Amino acid sequence: MIFDEKYVLTRINRSKETLNEAKLMFENGYYLTVINRLYYAIFYLACAYLAKGNIVTKTHNGTKNKFHDSYVKTGIVDVDFGKIYNWLFSERNNSDYGDFEILSKEDVESLLRETETVLNKYWKKFEEIEPGK
Repeated sequence: MIFDEKYVLTRINRSKETLNEAKLMFENGYYLTVINRLYYAIFYLACAYLAKGNIVTKTHNGTKNKFHDSYVKTGIVDVDFGKIYNWLFSERNNSDYGDFEILSKEDVESLLRETETVLNKYWKKFEEIEPGK
């Protein structure tokens, strides 16, 4: 794959849109859906980083692993992004496919704020990353 700016911008915009979806779901009391939307907001941003680095993946797990190897372990993004990505990946899988714990409104609100902070930070940092890195 060659760096495709249109694809990258689409993923960034989708990440922002999906965070807004999470906020709407929270306001309406759909807390499991909030977790799903927060996961996808992080996932889309990770996809944008990987695409900007010309890194191809085929699965959600592959995306997570490649993102960690290429951006978290190298220090390009901080561990805070990696931790929330891992947690949301696990919780989204549990809530969509298996046993899950019902989170309280307060827990989901805290997670929403924490994820929003991370996303805002890395949407801004994204512009500093050169293609191929």
